[in-house]
Amino acid sequence: LGEYPSSHPVASTTSKLIRFFIIHLNKMADSKAKRRKVDMSEMSVDEFMENDFASEDSEDSEIEETIQRDPRGSHSRGLANLQDMDKEFYEFLKENDPQLLNFDLSDEDLSDDAGDASINEVPEKVPRTITSYPKPSGGVEPEEDEKEEEPMEELTTEVESHSEPSGVLVTMAMVKGWLKTVKNNNSMSGMRGIILSLHGGVLKVISQEKDDEEDPEYIVKDKEVFNELLVAGLKNMATFLESHLQVKVGVATQKRKITTHKKWPKLKTLVKLYIQDLMTLLKGLSEASMLAAILKQVQSLISFFEVFPKLQRQLFKQLVVCWSEGEEHVRVLSFLSIRALVLHQNLPLSRSLKTLYLAFVRNSKFTSSKSFPLIKFMQNSLVEMCRMNPATTYQHGFLYIRQLAMLLRNAMSAKNKDSINSLANWQFVHCVRLWCNVLSEVQNASLKPLVYPLTQVALGALQLLSSPRYFPLHLHLIAALHKLSSSLSVFVPTVPHLLRIMQWKGKKPKGQDTMGKPPDLAYLCKLSSGSLASKAIQTSLMDGSYELLMDYFAIHSSSIAFPELIIPTIVQLRKLSKETKFTWFRRQLKQLIEKAEEVADDVKQARSTVNFSPKDTKEIEIWESKRRSTVTPLDKYLSSWRLIKQKETNDKQPHNTPSTSKQPHNTPSTSTSTKTHKNV
Repeated sequence: LGEYPSSHPVASTTSKLIRFFIIHLNKMADSKAKRRKVDMSEMSVDEFMENDFASEDSEDSEIEETIQRDPRGSHSRGLANLQDMDKEFYEFLKENDPQLLNFDLSDEDLSDDAGDASINEVPEKVPRTITSYPKPSGGVEPEEDEKEEEPMEELTTEVESHSEPSGVLVTMAMVKGWLKTVKNNNSMSGMRGIILSLHGGVLKVISQEKDDEEDPEYIVKDKEVFNELLVAGLKNMATFLESHLQVKVGVATQKRKITTHKKWPKLKTLVKLYIQDLMTLLKGLSEASMLAAILKQVQSLISFFEVFPKLQRQLFKQLVVCWSEGEEHVRVLSFLSIRALVLHQNLPLSRSLKTLYLAFVRNSKFTSSKSFPLIKFMQNSLVEMCRMNPATTYQHGFLYIRQLAMLLRNAMSAKNKDSINSLANWQFVHCVRLWCNVLSEVQNASLKPLVYPLTQVALGALQLLSSPRYFPLHLHLIAALHKLSSSLSVFVPTVPHLLRIMQWKGKKPKGQDTMGKPPDLAYLCKLSSGSLASKAIQTSLMDGSYELLMDYFAIHSSSIAFPELIIPTIVQLRKLSKETKFTWFRRQLKQLIEKAEEVADDVKQARSTVNFSPKDTKEIEIWESKRRSTVTPLDKYLSSWRLIKQKETNDKQPHNTPSTSKQPHNTPSTSTSTKTHKNV
């Protein structure tokens, strides 16, 4: 009525209709009231409950049932009854809207009604529903809610019964039949049955998506059947693909040869599904033997991942997780696959190095006798990756060494607890070790500019962390610098920091100090305040610094300037031998002084016969290279000293365990000069 003016015929007709409908409803209400013989206002409660008032509702329900049974007939009968009940209204409709009287329901209207009615029906297969509503916090639920829970449980049971997967149940006989056809003639239908059944088992056993919309064609419920399917796929998939595609699995990239084969369109879906299942198993399994078997299969099918770039990137991420967090054998296989992906596939080395380095830093936060071999393996793996492209290695080395320098600068400027802790931790130590190893083993001219900033970062950390608490960290960093100095023949002044440790007299104990078992400094980064008064700690620190000082002399024993180089150090050692209160340490210092002076005399005698001057650098390098091939008394003394220490370590181990040494390479007990390293 609001859309049309009052003079419009539509508005006038509508107002008349409303008026007649109101009159008609009033008449119906009056007729119903006359039919009632009982006055409810005068009834008692018992009379009210005994009386029957459902007659009108029953009449309405009968009308609704009649409409549902025959909508066309009910409409025509309703118009005929309207003519008898209200002739005036019937004449009005006949005069103003005759189409309403001739109205008939079509089949399309009936189908629409049926469609609306089907909305309230429970479908054959629906996702899971909430079995119960959350209870209100506090208080007790009313009884009505408890009564309503019963039909809810029935509905949930019905829905879950419809959600059962409708696939073929795989039995052991079916698996053996497929496997027989695959082994005999590399049947494609047999391998298809194995892969699809394995996919159904993976969805059932491993998949984390419980409400998976995918209905597998085959269902696996028996664990033995699933294991048989997995073993069948791992053993026969590579041979099957070789026979059908005429390619050699596990070799360099063959993308073009694979995708252009006439059978590839038939096999593409199966291969992709199998690869996805392998990746799902890598994420879900935790047993090392199973992971190793799957990683071997991944390595053999590495050329097929190039066909699916998205799966290739996902595989690389999962391999990095296995490489940084798995068991030792799993890590080795993961790295072999990563190297194959980067070397033969289209994965960029720059992104791969970044991902591997960040995973290495995350997993080197703590160091123990159990975790150190794994951290060392990650270091060696990164060194191997850096060999592939020294130019890319320089970019990453410059970036990450700069980050270490920024940590050092912030610690020097702030000098608070947080900034100091950013340096005095295992992550900083392992990063310095890593880049020392990279620069030592990847000897390329493009990486030499990184040597100086790296040594300055390490020496700056030694200078800043001068407290005796950080002496173990000093030993680790000095050992890394010695390896860098030995490999690149550069001079790094580490003697002042070693003499500082040797000259430390220890902290006076508050009570009686008992000589306990000396700690293993290889797995210590800093000491507690209470342990500084321990004689065992002081003994271990003196042993470590003494070994590194021998290593320093052995590294530079082939230098033509060795006699002049050791003069300041010899003076300090003689002074220290007179002041120390440890007899055993005084004896060791005297032996070291004798060996160093013996080597110095030998160098003086050898250089007295040369014909070149100090400005002839090329001749000096040739002379020093010849000296490195000879074994000096310092080298012999250092080797014998380490053998004695190794024997003492083995004797302290329990007899029921194997005496395997897990000493870090860049720690005092194993850091070597060039000659001793070659001999080992």
